[in-house]
Amino acid sequence: MKDFLMDLLAAINGLPTKVKATAGYLQPKENAVLYPLPGGQKTREDMAGNKEMTLNYEYAFRSKNPQLINDQLWAISMFLDGIEEPEDFPGKHDTYTLVSFGVTSTPTMDSTDQQGFTVGLIDFNAIIQLEE
Repeated sequence: MKDFLMDLLAAINGLPTKVKATAGYLQPKENAVLYPLPGGQKTREDMAGNKEMTLNYEYAFRSKNPQLINDQLWAISMFLDGIEEPEDFPGKHDTYTLVSFGVTSTPTMDSTDQQGFTVGLIDFNAIIQLEE
């Protein structure tokens, strides 16, 4: 699962966006992050030990520039929404196979804090098969 997260992060950071993302959680400055959400689960396992997992992720971007947030979130959303077939995903590890991928929310502005930072979010999920 970590390989998938790192491949997804590399694909997102390959886009021409102003702020590159890291794996982890938001910091108290302008930053973009990708992290797993609760609710991932094993959906199937075969006799050979191959497991199919449904994984939930969120991309979050924190900035004082709402237009930058909007532009970056929509660019990433369009990229993620374009992953319609497993072949569309540029992953490079042989520890998993992407079965399906879907954006589960449109880009949204979540909150603005007292320092003027706004957080924008996109949620999506992936079904991957872990190779044994």
